[in-house]
Amino acid sequence: MKHVSKTEAEHAHLTISPDRPPIETVEPGETFAVETYDYVGDVLDEETPMEAVWGTDELADNINPVTGPIEVEDASPGDTLAIEIVDIELPDRGVINVFPGFGGLEGAVFNLSEPSDPHTTFCDIDDGTVTYPLEDGTEIEFPTHPQVGTIGTAEKHESIYSVKPHAHGGNMDCKDVTVGNTLYLPVDVDGGYLYLGDCHAAQGDGEICGISVEVPAVVTLRVEVIEDYEISWPRIESEDELMTVAAARPAEDAAKLAYKELIGWLVTEYDFTETDAYQLCSAVGRARLAQLVNPQYTVAAKFPKELL
Repeated sequence: MKHVSKTEAEHAHLTISPDRPPIETVEPGETFAVETYDYVGDVLDEETPMEAVWGTDELADNINPVTGPIEVEDASPGDTLAIEIVDIELPDRGVINVFPGFGGLEGAVFNLSEPSDPHTTFCDIDDGTVTYPLEDGTEIEFPTHPQVGTIGTAEKHESIYSVKPHAHGGNMDCKDVTVGNTLYLPVDVDGGYLYLGDCHAAQGDGEICGISVEVPAVVTLRVEVIEDYEISWPRIESEDELMTVAAARPAEDAAKLAYKELIGWLVTEYDFTETDAYQLCSAVGRARLAQLVNPQYTVAAKFPKELL
């Protein structure tokens, strides 16, 4: 199985771009593993908390690195990549921060609070459990939920900052990009040019302080090419649900775009009329507020597969 390193020269970048040579090429149906940095390029440790690097180039030059581009053979514009998340290997430690000016309740957002000071909390990760140390010295435990926070394909005419979600994926921070699910991303350049990073051991809906339990990881993927199949926004399929993800501000626009994509999926693939799909989404659809902190917000609209 191919193993894509994150540390080799030109393997990690801060943009999802069509203008770089691929660092690896995989065949449709091939299983491969990709190393990823955490959301600040692994620069934080117990001796170097956020407070020590805040305002420095060391931090600014390492925000949200993604590993790539990975070329998928036979992928052409107008196709779609079907990316199965086979495994996400977590380390034994993660970090969660307060990142001044970035959280959903920071002063820049409706003046709900003054800008925060930088803060760092390291969490142990063991046997599917995150141990979070409270400030009073006690600990809280909760289950891990590994996910890929940033994953996307390149757009033909633009390099996208990896912090931004967009129509080809990017920093969606959607919990449903997780083990066992299949993510569908549009192809706009030959080879697709897949990038990924910013994995999480656990994240709440909305990611309200701006940061989850952030980790470096090894992500195992299997990618297929669906020829002549165009989608407008990322799609996700689990054992039980169809999901579509869209990004916009305000959040209600993201929800509307996600539901529009979901209704289109139900009409074109499952023979619902547009009216039935619209009404059924109103009756049984669900929406996940993926994140409220990135340059655009992301929402995932969901439909139960038992009704298909």
